[in-house]
Amino acid sequence: MCNEGFTQVPLFEDANIVLNQIMICVKIKLIVYNDNSKHYILDYKLIKQMKISILLIFLSIFSFSIAQKTTISGNVLDKESNNPIYGVAILIGENYLGFTDIDGSYNFSLDKKWLNEKIVFKHISYIDREISLNKLTDAYKFYLTSKTISLEEVTIAGNIEKKPISDIIKKSTKKFENIYANHPYWSGLNHKQLIYLDGMPQSYLEFDGHILMVGRSNNNPFIDACIVPSEIRRTKESERLVKSWFSNSDSKNFSKTQLGHGEAMSGWTDFRFVEIIHPLSKKGRKHFNYSMSGLTNENEKFLIINFNQKKGITVGTRWLDNMFGQFWINKTDLSLHRLVTSYRFERIFLISYDITYTSIENKIFPFSVKKSIYNFKSSNDPPSNITISSISYFNKINTKRRDNHRKKYRNSWYSISHKYNHAYWSNKSIKEDKFRNGLSEILNSKPFSEVFDEGANTKEYNSNISEDIFSLWEQSGLKLKEQMLKDLKD
Repeated sequence: MCNEGFTQVPLFEDANIVLNQIMICVKIKLIVYNDNSKHYILDYKLIKQMKISILLIFLSIFSFSIAQKTTISGNVLDKESNNPIYGVAILIGENYLGFTDIDGSYNFSLDKKWLNEKIVFKHISYIDREISLNKLTDAYKFYLTSKTISLEEVTIAGNIEKKPISDIIKKSTKKFENIYANHPYWSGLNHKQLIYLDGMPQSYLEFDGHILMVGRSNNNPFIDACIVPSEIRRTKESERLVKSWFSNSDSKNFSKTQLGHGEAMSGWTDFRFVEIIHPLSKKGRKHFNYSMSGLTNENEKFLIINFNQKKGITVGTRWLDNMFGQFWINKTDLSLHRLVTSYRFERIFLISYDITYTSIENKIFPFSVKKSIYNFKSSNDPPSNITISSISYFNKINTKRRDNHRKKYRNSWYSISHKYNHAYWSNKSIKEDKFRNGLSEILNSKPFSEVFDEGANTKEYNSNISEDIFSLWEQSGLKLKEQMLKDLKD
């Protein structure tokens, strides 16, 4: 076999390279003896014939490849009402094949080799359903069952009586406005984050530290949270991952290792949008339709309210669409317990949140924030194969009102070359299966110390961003840390 100097390339990535490499492998058969010149020469006529033959072989392979593709389409409907369900995710493992549109329709193409695999239909308001791909036929109608049962009676403040949904929402909104934390405050924070490419985990980031939550009273969504990490562990990001993420971006001002850090920091802007147009806020309430879904028992009884957006929402200069979900409110006092929602953001991303709340000193604060973000190639394309999944836990919430330091330390950033503290992380196990299993795949049997040391010491800047700029960001971060320590001493 001829393999010397042969380069493996994807089919049709560069057909000329492939043809030339094959010609090198068979060059001994293309050299003939010329009686006139008494020398060995290349038979170019034979070369031309062979290139045509090889090209025909490639075309045959390509035609065969097309024949192996199949298109599957259909609709997802509510089992009880027969209404279409928008935003149902369709997955094979961690790979997102697509989402249903406003008519509950789906349409995707995939290789026939997957037909024996099972796909899952997932939606926050419905029970997951799994089915083999080979059982799906064209125009297949797929029915999902609601997770909750219908309510005929609602208990409010100990009295059993029928209440219109509008009355419940009105009272819940008043409760939310009165007890939700509106002012800036500090809290301890643990943040974990995984980035997937083509369903495979590529990058892991985790940090412990503090966060300054701005509070919903500031209606500017760009004045978002300030983060001061104390300890960080992360893996190095692959060149392929970064190129895939920024392939549709006009901006070149990103370092090769900034993707994970940038999302961990700037991702709180998305949370600010949710805070401002929360379905239980006075500002947000006008944008949604509501319906009673049911009740659940989690030590306490909670009412579950469905909501869906009436039309597109503009917050600041940003645009949100197709926002829907559910929230849990305490059946006795109508205080907020949980919010689960998804929405399209700027026609580029689909963002999902699962937020739980806790009560401290008669005020409601976010306690945990789970987030998934799916990157869209364009406004009309299905989601690309990049997914960012994260979870943030708040601890030691300091309820004292603070100044909004985000205005002063707008460019606060932490060092992307932050050292990996072996002693600190040695006893910090990862409890969540998704993050633990994802990190195991990234490690690929390598020791933690090797992978996290490499991630911490990676310092690859894009030429358009000087190290001086990063140095200024780091200095700003140190000043913010000084301010935080001063605040927490008070």
